[in-house]
Amino acid sequence: MKLVHLSIASIFGCLLGLAALIGITLHSLGEFRVKQDELAELLAIQGRSANFSVASDSLLLFGADAALLASYQHEGEVLQQQLKQVGGDSAGARKAGHRIEELLDSVTAQIEHAATPGAAAPATAPGARELPVRSRLVIHKVAQIGGALDAALDTLLRERRQAIAHEASWIAATLVGAALLFGALAVIAFLLIHRRVAAPALALSQTLNAIRAGDEHARAPVHGNDELADLAGTLNQMLDERQILDAELSTQHERLVQLRDLLEASEDLCGIIDSDYRYLWVNRAYRERYGLQHEEIETRTVAQVLGETYFQESAKPRIDRCFAGEVQRYETEREYPGLGWRKLLVCYYPLVVPGRPEPRIGAV
Repeated sequence: MKLVHLSIASIFGCLLGLAALIGITLHSLGEFRVKQDELAELLAIQGRSANFSVASDSLLLFGADAALLASYQHEGEVLQQQLKQVGGDSAGARKAGHRIEELLDSVTAQIEHAATPGAAAPATAPGARELPVRSRLVIHKVAQIGGALDAALDTLLRERRQAIAHEASWIAATLVGAALLFGALAVIAFLLIHRRVAAPALALSQTLNAIRAGDEHARAPVHGNDELADLAGTLNQMLDERQILDAELSTQHERLVQLRDLLEASEDLCGIIDSDYRYLWVNRAYRERYGLQHEEIETRTVAQVLGETYFQESAKPRIDRCFAGEVQRYETEREYPGLGWRKLLVCYYPLVVPGRPEPRIGAV
């Protein structure tokens, strides 16, 4: 797998883990808020049920007309519906709904009985007169039902609090698990990339160190088809080409050394000058003829060695034509100290050096 593909896959995996972590967090927070809202609704229902119990006692003590009884019954039905919506099928919700149903039946039956002709009327004020036995029994029963309703609602609230606590624990565990999963994905991605990069990079470094130490046969190992493998293959190809080029250069250098030795051993006077008419190189015979050392002649011009008059009248015109690309051959005579006059055959050859724009001349 290419490193770019591995990197994209790693980034995608990390982003997927991050998205899962965010999604789980948002979902868990949503569920937690729902549980909190249910708990708040249950607390409100508990308050309404307490008021409903008080209203039951008041109706039993003071009686009620048809409108008040209908309002009381409607309140009881509303409480039952809310318990079904909030509590669902939980045991506490069913028990609380059953207690409200008992309160409705008991209070409605007593009020309807009191409204029948000949039934004893309830007292108009507390302590106004003694309640009938039936009324006292009903009030006692209603009080018991109200206590049972409070107990059922307390049980339901306790169940909901426990559910919220369990939900909070589950959320915390889920977030920890998602965080660990995200961390594991990041670590795995890092290890994969490190494994694909570290070993090939180390092999390349070792190969380069071996080449720098002089091992011309050192080559980088090529494994896989990723970018580092391509780099190792390219490096090996460059090293092979360099080895071939070095062999060719070695052969050419050997030939140049042989040619230099040949020119050095020649009795002919040979030299090379540049476009400033300055010597770049002369052979042994040239140096001995003019009594100069190698270091001395390379700092001098043709005019300084041959003489200004001879240079201007005879050598320079022919050198300039050679710079223009014409081979020059001519015969001349010169007097040398200790040798007298000598006839010379002088040849100037234009030299082209690759990579250098200025011309040079080889003189024999």
